[in-house]
Amino acid sequence: MEVARAIAEAAGAALTVVSAFDRDVLPMTEDVDAARRAAQACLDRALAQVSDGVAVDGGLIEGDAVDVLRERSETLDLMVMGSRAYGPVRRTLLSVSHGLLVDCLCPVLVLPRGTAQSPSRSRTSM
Repeated sequence: MEVARAIAEAAGAALTVVSAFDRDVLPMTEDVDAARRAAQACLDRALAQVSDGVAVDGGLIEGDAVDVLRERSETLDLMVMGSRAYGPVRRTLLSVSHGLLVDCLCPVLVLPRGTAQSPSRSRTSM
């Protein structure tokens, strides 16, 4: 969120935060309503991280994450997302970011886990 907020602020752009809720990936024993409330609470925490000066909106959308985010990419200038660092085998099978890199309709910036937590990391120029 910190990186996306900073990009939006620098560009003078609005920030849209989208979270996909896919009931089909929940274990059969999990309470769907409780899982949906937890997902909404996570989204609310993310929205609360955005400081003044950046217009922000967000929503929890039900459906497969790749499908939901791909559809939203039609109206975005840039999609910023995190990577869970699954590793090569699980990344191929489970990665939302991989699915979007293949079929997204806007540029995608994928940040490795922990990127925003390490500001002392040296920056490389392109």
